[in-house]
Amino acid sequence: MHLSHMQSTHHEAERKMKLKEWMDNEELSQAKMADMVGCDQATISRILAGNGCADEWKRRIYEITGGLVTPNDLLGLPWAS
Repeated sequence: MHLSHMQSTHHEAERKMKLKEWMDNEELSQAKMADMVGCDQATISRILAGNGCADEWKRRIYEITGGLVTPNDLLGLPWAS
């Protein structure tokens, strides 16, 4: 593995966050996030509960958050410490 790749990965790990954290930082309700994503509030609630979501919503959330919340962050798996 090249050092530049390792540095890039390290910086990405520092930036990533869960959707709830991003929504809190942006002061967004579930309903507002749902409007932005193009789904209903119940879908956002399920995503926040860790129940995963369709690829379409993963892509939209990634785009909306500027890549700070990645599709892997939406899988409902705990982060490694």
